[in-house]
Amino acid sequence: MAIDYAELVMESFVEIIDKLATQNRIKKGELAAKVWPDMQPRMASRKWQFIRKKSYTTGQPQGILLSDAYRLAAALDQDPAYILMKASGTAEDKWNKLQAASAAKPKMKAKK
Repeated sequence: MAIDYAELVMESFVEIIDKLATQNRIKKGELAAKVWPDMQPRMASRKWQFIRKKSYTTGQPQGILLSDAYRLAAALDQDPAYILMKASGTAEDKWNKLQAASAAKPKMKAKK
């Protein structure tokens, strides 16, 4: 399945959140418990894991809701709009590299 630009933005957003949490020495389970306080800590931690990592069955990470993105940013005392703007810039760079790489691939000629 081909990745689209929106998925790159989401992936970049999650990477930025994960990096900020690491820089602030916030453990993954601790962050998840802050973001989803209504869930059991273990389930919240698994949800964050599914968002960060690719699924074995689909090869894609779980999608992230806008409300979860807001909560993730707020748990790190960050402005969600700013993180989304940074993620969009990172995604644009990734997108341009993907487009350049696919354009540079030699096309195979069909045999007659």
